[in-house]
Amino acid sequence: MSEEEIIAGCKQKNRKVQQYVFEQYKAHLMGVIRRYVYNVATAEDVLINTFLKIFTRIDTFSNTGKFVAWMRRIAIREALMEYRKNKRMDFMDPAELPSIQYDADIIEQIELEEIYACLDLLPEGYRQVLNLYAIDGYKHREIADLLGISIHTSKSQLRMARKRFSELLEKRSNNEKS
Repeated sequence: MSEEEIIAGCKQKNRKVQQYVFEQYKAHLMGVIRRYVYNVATAEDVLINTFLKIFTRIDTFSNTGKFVAWMRRIAIREALMEYRKNKRMDFMDPAELPSIQYDADIIEQIELEEIYACLDLLPEGYRQVLNLYAIDGYKHREIADLLGISIHTSKSQLRMARKRFSELLEKRSNNEKS
């Protein structure tokens, strides 16, 4: 089924096409959501809300980009809304940040599972900014708007997240060697 057929079917509220979209993209969107929502049951609720929003707001899809990218943006926004609803992110004051050096080479030597394990250990604010910037490709201005923080805070949180992430990876690497 082509992207145009999928979009047309969803706009006509065709249940078979909606089921096809759900089956085709649920794993991908769940992976996106799980980077922001760690509780599986809550992530499943966010996934359902994401698809509900996709199907009810399909008329807002402008055909200027890929359909899957549009769905990813909805999933990210839904996950962040869920997170904000239940928790307040703690961000460090940028004035308190030390000078940071990290070893970028260590990142090239790790497995995907190790990356996810280390991401899980990052403080919430660090993880949110790192996911949005490094994985989802948002710019600092967009991150600031999404999270309700300043651009400077976004940049400093990314810097601290990279440092902490590198430390966690190095620690895991050293533990495996011993």
